Amino acid sequence: MANRAPHSSRFRLFWIIGLCCVATLSARADDDAYDSTIESVGRATIEDDFHHIAFTLTRTYAAPTAATAVEQALTFEKLVRDAVNAAVDAGDLPHADVDAHPPGLPQGPWPAPESDLADTAPSAGTDSGADPERRVEAKVTLAFTTLGFPVDVDPMVQLARIADAAAAVGRQCEAEVNGPVLAARDAARTEHQAIIRAVENAYLPADAAAEALDSRIIAVKHAVVESVRWDTAAPTAAGRTQTRPLACHARVRITYVLGPR
Repeated sequence: MANRAPHSSRFRLFWIIGLCCVATLSARADDDAYDSTIESVGRATIEDDFHHIAFTLTRTYAAPTAATAVEQALTFEKLVRDAVNAAVDAGDLPHADVDAHPPGLPQGPWPAPESDLADTAPSAGTDSGADPERRVEAKVTLAFTTLGFPVDVDPMVQLARIADAAAAVGRQCEAEVNGPVLAARDAARTEHQAIIRAVENAYLPADAAAEALDSRIIAVKHAVVESVRWDTAAPTAAGRTQTRPLACHARVRITYVLGPR
């Protein structure tokens, strides 16, 4: 019995090694079966009614120091809010949501302190006493809901009235006005639907191509959402009397794994 133990252990070792080799060959065969792939691009467009209209007001503040310029830029939000509230009280604007963007820091070059320049003679044609201004951009977004539009007023006329009032607020605040931009009520939900539809649209041509190749789709190897974009510009066509729905466009790229039919 003692002499059989080495042979039994050696047999188990050979059996395990053989089993590992078979498993390795099987894994390689599976890998080879997954080498065939096909790529397809899917596109989809989902429309949604717009919910609010937005304008962006921008004003640049300049001061001898960065701190002073930032302090001035921080007053822009209150300036806009006061002008909007006055327009709402006068009936020129519906209720507006005011969203202020934090001002950034001015960029260099930053001059050396005067003490470091005391022994340096100014070059010809320069003004040694001039201190460059530091500029900071202040930005505020005004968003107006469309839920309160009067039913007896054409939506395009109402949008035009809001645009006129927003421009008046911009002039009062000495700000540049950009827009309008239209936005949906639930943009995330619409984008989700557009992506799902694009994935579905990518599968159909890939499935047809796989059938032509006497194969079938057995798995997804890669899936990439390449873009999701909105048509958010307000309608500008001459003579238009109705606002159009917003369009959300999605594009995906899917790589499918092919197997035998």
